[in-house]
Amino acid sequence: MTVKIHIIGEYWLLSDKYNWIIAKKNKLYNPDNKRSSEFNHISFYSRLDNALQGLAECVLRQSNARSMSDIGKELKSFHDALSKVRQEISGIIDEKED
Repeated sequence: MTVKIHIIGEYWLLSDKYNWIIAKKNKLYNPDNKRSSEFNHISFYSRLDNALQGLAECVLRQSNARSMSDIGKELKSFHDALSKVRQEISGIIDEKED
């Protein structure tokens, strides 16, 4: 089993046996076509913290920020999205422990 978590906007965190993968959902995905992929891989990381840092930087680079204040707002939005994911993961872990 691999990780497949929606993080923010069109970005997902995936994993394979060796990597954490930042990906975007493929809008042209066709499950009936074996050559079609559900995700377009953006970057690969060996450590989760590096993957999340890379995703934050990717989101910032793709933003429409025009000032440092705009970057701050983008970072807050990213942090809020990560907090939501952490809460969801904690809820799943808590359920499994019961």
